[in-house]
Amino acid sequence: MNWVPDFVGPGSANAGSIDRSCHFLEMLMNRPAPPPAPQRLRPLLMALLATLTLAATWPLPATAAPSRGARSAGSQAAASTKARAPVTSQTQTSRQARREAMRQARIPTSQQPVKQIYTPAGRQLHYELPRPGGGRKPMVVTHQTTDRVPGHGRHWEAGPAKQPVRTDPLGRTRVSNDKAKVNHAR
Repeated sequence: MNWVPDFVGPGSANAGSIDRSCHFLEMLMNRPAPPPAPQRLRPLLMALLATLTLAATWPLPATAAPSRGARSAGSQAAASTKARAPVTSQTQTSRQARREAMRQARIPTSQQPVKQIYTPAGRQLHYELPRPGGGRKPMVVTHQTTDRVPGHGRHWEAGPAKQPVRTDPLGRTRVSNDKAKVNHAR
């Protein structure tokens, strides 16, 4: 049994169009492949780099003169490394908020706490992270369900424990000002 249709034979009217189609397909298969992605993206990346370089050298607008009580640049840098405002974000659940606060404070979410404290105001988890030069760095993750500041809702705080270790009236370890704070809805 022959599976080739009758109208495709060499003497048929469609023979020329089929030959042209085969020639076109052969031409497509033999043409060089397009360049790899990095070669195609190089001109775009170079233009982006030139734009960023130009933006970095563009003069900034003048700022207002410092007030009488303003700090110098050196003391501002020292103050910013000493105590930063907490990073605040919002999530839906308490679990999401705790994990996000731990991520922001660079505490592995898979790490087990060395101690847990349960109080009427919430829960507190204690972790010990290795220090780069050796030793352990105490980290604290605290669930605040009743905050003393009016208007503050339920949230998790994570960060290094204050040194020397200080506690609040409920017996929880205080968290340093360099902490992450994540609010949650429920």
